Amino acid sequence: MEEDKFSFFYEEELKNAVQKFERMKKNNESYFFDVIEFETIIDYYIESNNSIKAFEAATLASEQHPNSVSIQLRKARVLLDKGRAVEALRILKKLENIEPGNHEIYVAKGTGIQSSSLRSCLCIREDRGFREQHHLLSQIS
Repeated sequence: MEEDKFSFFYEEELKNAVQKFERMKKNNESYFFDVIEFETIIDYYIESNNSIKAFEAATLASEQHPNSVSIQLRKARVLLDKGRAVEALRILKKLENIEPGNHEIYVAKGTGIQSSSLRSCLCIREDRGFREQHHLLSQIS
């Protein structure tokens, strides 16, 4: 029973936050969202497979809360979903220095390294040799 009550309040908060965000975008206005609201909005769009709105929310969240590790981590995940692995890995490298014990950073980083976008970056012609390939890998990981 208590779990149902919590679920209802969460769903209501989620709905309100998403509606507020969409109203802001529609009316070309600026609203403030706290970190938890942005996390909720970004997660909602990720789970809804709406990478465009997830990216919009993550970008605005990064502007309003540039020092939030959880926001930056979500932005990196959205970038990975959009095939922008190199940008995502740059963010994750910074986060790794801030919170070296955060396993979510390493999971996202592994996803980025496995991404096809990054693999295409690593398709260096064989005649350039191992040294250039190693240099590129050290730059992004």
